Amino acid sequence: MASMLQRYIERFPESPSLSKAIYELGRTFEMQGRAVEGLLVFRDAIQDFGDQRMSFGVDEIIESFPSKYDEHYTRLTSTLGFLRKLMDDEVFRDEVMGNRRKLFDYLSENPGVDREVRDLFMRNRPFRESLKSGEGPVEEVFSRFHDNFLHFPSEPPDEIFRSILDKATIGGQRTLELRMQKALVAVGASELDINSFSREDFKYASPSVMVWMAENIRKSGDLSLEPMARQALEAVIANYRQDEASQFKALMEYGRLELGYGNFEAAQSYLQQARDQYPLDSRIVEAVVLLADAYRVDGKHEAAIENYERVLRDRKNYGKEVRAEVQYKIGLSFLERGLFQEAHAYFERVFLAFSGFKEWTARAYLKDAETLISLGAREDAGRTLKDAIKVADIRNSEAFPEIDTL
Repeated sequence: MASMLQRYIERFPESPSLSKAIYELGRTFEMQGRAVEGLLVFRDAIQDFGDQRMSFGVDEIIESFPSKYDEHYTRLTSTLGFLRKLMDDEVFRDEVMGNRRKLFDYLSENPGVDREVRDLFMRNRPFRESLKSGEGPVEEVFSRFHDNFLHFPSEPPDEIFRSILDKATIGGQRTLELRMQKALVAVGASELDINSFSREDFKYASPSVMVWMAENIRKSGDLSLEPMARQALEAVIANYRQDEASQFKALMEYGRLELGYGNFEAAQSYLQQARDQYPLDSRIVEAVVLLADAYRVDGKHEAAIENYERVLRDRKNYGKEVRAEVQYKIGLSFLERGLFQEAHAYFERVFLAFSGFKEWTARAYLKDAETLISLGAREDAGRTLKDAIKVADIRNSEAFPEIDTL
């Protein structure tokens, strides 16, 4: 796979799909255990193709680079630390090699150790036995990981982004400059200044950056800039259909914008397009839940519950926390319609089945007490609140202070 992608990159350097191919090449290296090579491919691609606004894959590379850097840095340092300890600490080596339980405990406390190394020590008995004759096998493994570490990018992501930004600014590479400004804000290395945004930048910004501008204008609440946010989103939706990731984000952002202004039907239209046109997007759950929210606040409770239940039916793709959220919101939908018994059942289900998610648990306790009062069961409501106060995990939730004062 890697060789095929490399041949494509060499043969079609002007292809619009080039940055996508580079992104897939980096991912392929990662899956082949060549993570450092993948990171270097990503870093070089940002510099080489970041000023091409139609190279949409560059935006994915930039967004994923910091987390991949941190993940692989942790993996390498944790693995080298484990192997170094085995080589230097004879007592430790004899202890963990002679007792798999102690080895298991160490690896559990150090989850960053490479999976291949974990399996080698946990599952390969002949390998473990060979260690009794000396540390030779460990040195071989250590040497391989140490060589990888020597080739690991020496600068962290924020310094890499800052260096690229400086060069882009000097070189007049405005598209790359805007991408790096977005990247530095994302890693917390730069302050966001929405007043620096201008319509002139729409000539240079990638679709991903335009959506980012619109999102931050909405979050700022600056009404004077709202027309600019709409213009950016409309441009992405109308002109960049080949960038599916940005299309999905633009539809979602327009939905949020309209929802914030109480334009419920418009919000529902954009969010439904995001849900129906991009069902394989990794953030599709956001579209489904937000669309359901838009229906609920608009009083369209049946449509809201239908979308919430989509999440409950698809256990494979949606995690427990989002299921806790939608159970709670189904309860809200019933409560808002005066269907108190149904609401009680859903709120109770949240704090009984999803107690690990403190925010939704706290909110469910609070709303369940309100529901029980509406049912005339004040004593049950009091017991529910007392039970909530005893749950240590929810004491730091946003809803807890309200529970504690009732």
